[in-house]
Amino acid sequence: MNDRLRSIMSNLFGIPIEEINEKISIENCDQWDSFQQMSLLLAIEEDFGVNLNDNEVIKMTNYKSIVSILESHGIQWLKKLEQLF
Repeated sequence: MNDRLRSIMSNLFGIPIEEINEKISIENCDQWDSFQQMSLLLAIEEDFGVNLNDNEVIKMTNYKSIVSILESHGIQWLKKLEQLF
């Protein structure tokens, strides 16, 4: 999941994937503006197959919160399951 998320963010923000880490947030990334926020949310929903609710959308302002929310949707669990098969 982390590699997919980092790739999405790197592509949307136009920055090297190495710069996408647990500290990146809407507050410290100049490329992460309101338009990119909407694009990021749509890309996450599409790529991970989740439907985000309003509370989750509001909280998704940094890498750590995005990972946490995806994990709450069982994304990490699905990845582990895929690796078994």
